[in-house]
Amino acid sequence: MIAALVLAAGSSKQPLVRHVVEAANASCCDAVAVILGAHAQRIEGAIGGLDVVMLPNARWIEGMASSIRVGVAWAGAQDFDAVMIVVADQLRITRDHLDALVLAHRKGNVIAASRYCGVLGVPAVFPRAAYPSLMALAGDRGARDVLRASNEVAEVAWGGGEIDLAADVPAAFSRITPRRLGSPSERPLRRTIQRARARSR
Repeated sequence: MIAALVLAAGSSKQPLVRHVVEAANASCCDAVAVILGAHAQRIEGAIGGLDVVMLPNARWIEGMASSIRVGVAWAGAQDFDAVMIVVADQLRITRDHLDALVLAHRKGNVIAASRYCGVLGVPAVFPRAAYPSLMALAGDRGARDVLRASNEVAEVAWGGGEIDLAADVPAAFSRITPRRLGSPSERPLRRTIQRARARSR
């Protein structure tokens, strides 16, 4: 079984968090856990009604590694065979891409990662054998360090990852307009963008 871990303990914006969680819920992952930290109440409100497990991260200020450790520790305790790490600020996450990562992982029980901007990154699926490496991360170091150290990684191309993930919501939305999101798997994101724009007016 595979658990999706949505890292939302930083300053993630609510519209993006909900979109990412909805995509994870729609994927073939068996469970979705959202790691909370800063603005936890606001994020909880944004994803209310969705079938997720809320995991508080009291040490969120340390950086991304602390959220990864919280999620992996939970997944290990629940006996999940693998985790998919997803960052809550990734604008063009789709169910189809997450499912492609799961399929690539299952072909050889290997790490499966997204390739974009010439590098490997998250979303990525890590088998149980990678849990110790993920639990050893510290500070603001993400899963990319584990990807770099891995001998075998299945790569899944992801054009959507080329968007600046550090951009704020309005800037990111301005670069991907609703008219460009025409495929069925991207229609939920189109609606998310339209709702967020309406709220900001």
